[in-house]
Formats: sequence, structure tokens, C-alpha cells
Amino acid sequence: MKILKNNKIQKTLLYLIPFIILIGTLLVFWPGIYTYDGNNQWNQVATNNISNAHPFLSTFVLLILSKIWNSNTILFIFQIIIFSLIWGNICSELLKEKKNIKLIIIYSVILCLVPIISIYSITAWKDVLYSYFLLAIVYFLYIGSKKDYNYNKKEYVFIGLLLFLIFSYRHNGMIVAPLLFILLMILMIKGKNKDNLKRSIIIPITFIISFTVISIPKNHYLSNLNVEDDKPSLGTIDSYAAWIMGAHINKNYITDEDLEFLNEFIDIKEWKKVYSPFLINATNLASTRDNQYVLDNLDEFRNIFIKYSLKHPLTVVEHYMKADALLWSPIPVGYVYQYDFKLWGPDYGFDVRDTSLFPFLNKAYEKVITITMKRPIRVIMYQPATIMYISIILTFILVKSLKNKKLWVILTPMLANITSLLPINLAQDLRYVYINYLTLGFVGLLIVLNYKEVLTYLKNLFKKCKFKRA
Repeated sequence: MKILKNNKIQKTLLYLIPFIILIGTLLVFWPGIYTYDGNNQWNQVATNNISNAHPFLSTFVLLILSKIWNSNTILFIFQIIIFSLIWGNICSELLKEKKNIKLIIIYSVILCLVPIISIYSITAWKDVLYSYFLLAIVYFLYIGSKKDYNYNKKEYVFIGLLLFLIFSYRHNGMIVAPLLFILLMILMIKGKNKDNLKRSIIIPITFIISFTVISIPKNHYLSNLNVEDDKPSLGTIDSYAAWIMGAHINKNYITDEDLEFLNEFIDIKEWKKVYSPFLINATNLASTRDNQYVLDNLDEFRNIFIKYSLKHPLTVVEHYMKADALLWSPIPVGYVYQYDFKLWGPDYGFDVRDTSLFPFLNKAYEKVITITMKRPIRVIMYQPATIMYISIILTFILVKSLKNKKLWVILTPMLANITSLLPINLAQDLRYVYINYLTLGFVGLLIVLNYKEVLTYLKNLFKKCKFKRA
């Protein structure tokens, strides 16, 4: 087609394709999928009573968006725009290397029709934008790998801003952002470009300025926060200890004296029943839980937890292996939570389950999603660790095919996110590691565009294996 030979039209299409497909998905699932977390944040915006329960910035962005259009659907349009801009930039960069616009367009269409990509773009979870920001870092790491990480000033500003957004959008981002900054500094030092190192100061400067600016409204809203629920609550670490304590209690080696103390916190029978290594909320929401009792006897509670954790470390290891199964296990261990379809209704601010503008497409797409929920598709598509391993294997093939070790760097945002979750993963929730899927999307596009080199490498590898067997 002659129209595809025009460079401006090509670039425009690369941005428009994801936007059009995802906006179409929004219309099919109108007004979008508002989750429990999303509804909580929207209520904060509606009452002008913003807390830090969800990281402040993620709710404050929603507040700003509501000034443009006072409808919760504005968040989904914003998410779609952000993804389209990032994916459009990725495709534009790869188009410079591989002049194959048709292949890029076909791949982009397929990617945007994948349920995990399309449905998450219209789901109200802060994890979605957080993962998009990580994908943008993947993009900058990739273009940096081609020029010894010698970025221009504009790119440094974007990187600094992205690290700030990652740091501020999810609690574990406070671990991920510093890890990625350290990685970038190491890569720049290896590049041995003194001028580049000097310019890199733009990253922390942009971060600090952004942090300072957002601190102004943050301090204002948090200082004027109207707390209706004055129920006492435990800190994150003590809540986590209470969760793991359930594993110790279920092993039946706690002394009667310690059980008597712990029973005042949560009824032991209920504690045994509700404990699940796959979901902390099962323990947090125990009906007999008395946080004030632990707060009044915090040292004793901590001493009991430490005592049994040191005496029975394998129980702690077993808990973590199950709690972190989402991050490492290629086979299902417990249930992985994927979508938020079943919970639509009045509690989420809607009078009906949905008000799709295209009901027949809605039903058709839900049937597609239902098919993906069945084995063996579900075991692959909805097991984040499997997606991570596939990304690693495909990157290995790319590195070997293109003889470019620098490509390993594109996996680091995904791995940094996983590393940050290892000690604090609270549920088997796919959205926490959504970046795994976005990373695979990027790696997959590289594989497709370099299919000739990849096929040549695989053929040679097969011949070598065949020769050794002979």
C-alpha cells in the first residue's frame, strides 16, 4: 500500500492503532472496570479527602483528571493515552531499525487484542499506570544500549520523571526506583563518557524537583485529612508478622502460655481457619481481631513472633514460598487473581453490571476471556512467573541471534519489580507483576522483527545438537 510508505502516516499509525483498539475496548465495556481500590480512590476524590492509603500521587492524579471530566471513565482514557504514547515510541524506534511497518502493525493489533493488555487498560488499578512507567524505562534502557547510555538532556529529564512516578505510584516502587537508578549509573560509568556522567545529574535533579512539587499538595491534603474510622491498626511490618504467625499457629507447636496471649489478639480457632499464605487480608479482616491489644503489648507480640521464627525457620520459608509463588512458580500454587469482572455492581458505583455500548461484542469478548481461563491456556497466560521465564528465554535467543549482550538490560525493570515484591507480596494478584506481560510484549516484537536472525540461530543450534547426538 502506497499510503504506508509515507513516514508521517507510518508514525501516526503506530500511535493510533493501540489508541483506537483500546478505546474500542472501553466502549465495549463502558464505562470501564472500576475495582474496589479504584472506587476507594474515586470516593477520596469526590469527597476531597485524599489519604496516603494508596500512594498519594496515584489518587492526586485522579483528582487532576476529574477536573477535566468529572467521570471515573477519564482514568481509563488517560491510561489508554499513556500506553499508546509509550508503545508508539517503542514501535517508532524499532521501525528505524527494521523497515517493516506491516509486521509492526500486525503485531501491535494482536498485542492490543490480548485480554491482559486490553482489559487492564480500562481497569482502575494504580498498578496499570505503574507498569506503563516501567515499560517506558524498558524503552529508554533499550535505546540507551545502542548508544552507550549517552542520553540527551531531554531523555534524562524523562528518565528522572519516570523514576519519580515509579517511586511514588506504588509502595514497592520505593525499592524499584533506586534499583533502576543504580543500574543506570553503573551502565553510564561503564560507558566511560565523562560528559555523559555529568549530564546524568539531571536525573536526580528532576526527581527531587518532582518530589518537592508534589509534596506541596500532599502535605496540604494529609494535614487536612478527615479520618472517619478511628479503629486502631497495626503497621505494615507487624501486620505481616501477624500473617506469618498464622503459619506458626497451624503447626501446633506454640506453648499454651503464648497461645493464651495470642488468643486475646485473634481467636486461635479463627486464626487457624482464616490463615492463608496466599492472601494477607484473610488474617487482617478476622472478625475477632483486636489490634489495640497488640498495640498495648507490642513488645511481647514481637518477641513471640521472633522466638518462633528463629526456632522454626522452615515454617517461615514455607510461608514465603507459597506467598511468593506468583513471582517464581511456573505452575499454579493457589489461585492467581486476574480480572475484576464479577464484582461490578452497586457497591462499585454502578446500577448494573455494565452499560456496554456494544452488548454483542461484550458477550463475545467475555467468551474469549472464558476460553483463556481454561487449561492449558490459563496455566501459561495467567501464570506471571511463566511469562517471566518466557521473556528470559526469548531474550537469551535474541542475545545469541544478534550477538548483542546489551539486550539483557531490557529485563531489568521486570526483575527489579519482582525483587521488590519478594519480601512484601501480600496476595496472588497478577496486577502486581503486570510488567512481566508488557516486557514479554516488547521482547516478542524484537523477536518478530528479527525473525530471520532468530531462525538462522535456531537452525544452527539444532544442527549442532543433531551432530553431537550422532
